[in-house]
Amino acid sequence: MSVVNRRIIETIEESDFPQEIKDMLKALLNVELRNFQIKSPLYGREYDRILMETAEIRRRRKDE
Repeated sequence: MSVVNRRIIETIEESDFPQEIKDMLKALLNVELRNFQIKSPLYGREYDRILMETAEIRRRRKDE
């Protein structure tokens, strides 16, 4: 893992965001890194899936 990527992960972990937001940001970073390696711009559906999963987690938590 590059120094930049490691620093991004550290910043996410040290943030005051709820855990599901931290998990979402790390998942999005992984999508970026994986797709950057294969130079594929066609991963919008994966973004949508991650965002929707996070929204559902937050919705359930709010309803509790």
